[in-house]
Amino acid sequence: MKAPRSLILLEIIASSVAFRRGHAFCGFPPISMRPNKTAGKRLNREGKTLVSMATGDPIHYKTILSQAIPFIADDLLNTDCPETEAELLNDIAHVMDLVEIYHPAKIPFHLSMIIGRTLAILSDYIPDHQIVPEELVFQLAMVAISTKILVENIQRVVAAYVDSTSFRDMKAYQGLFRKFGFSWLQFKMLTSTAAEWIDVPPNATIDSCGAASQDAPTDYVYLLHTGEAEMIVNGSAFSRASKKTDRHCVGFLGDLDFIHKIQKQDSGRNCTTGGTSHAKIVAGSSGATLLRISTHKLLTLMKDDQRFANSVRSILFVGLQEKLRELAILAAASQNETLV
Repeated sequence: MKAPRSLILLEIIASSVAFRRGHAFCGFPPISMRPNKTAGKRLNREGKTLVSMATGDPIHYKTILSQAIPFIADDLLNTDCPETEAELLNDIAHVMDLVEIYHPAKIPFHLSMIIGRTLAILSDYIPDHQIVPEELVFQLAMVAISTKILVENIQRVVAAYVDSTSFRDMKAYQGLFRKFGFSWLQFKMLTSTAAEWIDVPPNATIDSCGAASQDAPTDYVYLLHTGEAEMIVNGSAFSRASKKTDRHCVGFLGDLDFIHKIQKQDSGRNCTTGGTSHAKIVAGSSGATLLRISTHKLLTLMKDDQRFANSVRSILFVGLQEKLRELAILAAASQNETLV
């Protein structure tokens, strides 16, 4: 697979700074090295980084970044020229922009954006102590937006660390969520901000919408932890989950409506209303323990974390497979009864 141009640009930025200082970087010899046969062989042997990136050898950006920053920072601290300072700050801003592209986590992403935009402002201001007002407004707006999102993400992480852990949390994570790629922090963010445990008495009924009023409905998706439960839509059985017959099943209730919401969000449409607003959950004869998850908050978490979203989609896919398998078994049994 060919390396992205922006990753090659990152090495070009860092190696150009290294050349200015006369240091070797990522296999490149210092600029002060005299061209001779030995040096030529060394250059051909060691200076393959850019070529290897273009032809498919994977080089992680962190390796390049760890070598780039010391050179740039050293130049920045040892120069008195405003133009050089501005150039170096602009180089660092480009590096931080590339970190935004390649880092999958949201907190480092927005932190890199804040640092990069701040350095871009300084690189414009330092040479003549002037900056174009339109550019300043744009950069400050980017910093403000990233700061807001960064604070929201930090609040979620802090809430996950502060929230107490129950035995049911650990059992649910080890028995189900971990298998689908959820990290412990992601699971704690889910349970602390978007989900709650509810115990349903035997044969009791709960409103699957969990709405306090029709003016402000809050839709939920349910994940069965113990016991058995059934979803009733318009008076008819819609789906059923039981941990008695298969304790390894996913056991989702209300997931079809939630999948419809995901499709709406992916297409940019409003996904605040659900299609099964009058559905109810009925517990079995032995009761049920359910993890009730707010679909609105879950969609927000999925939007902010692509890895988390992929794990949610995986667990939903397996839940759909279970429902299809159950329908196939029921259809086969019904056909056999008809033949008899």
